[in-house]
Amino acid sequence: GKGKGKGSRLAGPPELKVWVGGLPESVKWKELQEHMETAGGKTAWVEVFSGKGAGTGAVLFKAAEDATEAISKLNGSELGGAKIVVDAWVPKARDEEEGAAPPA
Repeated sequence: GKGKGKGSRLAGPPELKVWVGGLPESVKWKELQEHMETAGGKTAWVEVFSGKGAGTGAVLFKAAEDATEAISKLNGSELGGAKIVVDAWVPKARDEEEGAAPPA
């Protein structure tokens, strides 16, 4: 993989991560973190992307159920005056057809 080690924080099980979209440019990671934790979970790290990924972010929770809870409670919620999208993190490297069952 390319990159100078900056992507290591993005590592982690996808079930602990959520993708956030529709973020206004004014929103900083700290605000996103506080907003995400209103769903009741604890975040491990929060990233707000800039450049090509502007308006999107990623949040890593400490527990998978916290990520699920954040998606159900905060998708469509308002942050910084805009409606945001909170969705499951889908690893880009894998096929779409991944079933729920782990590989044998």
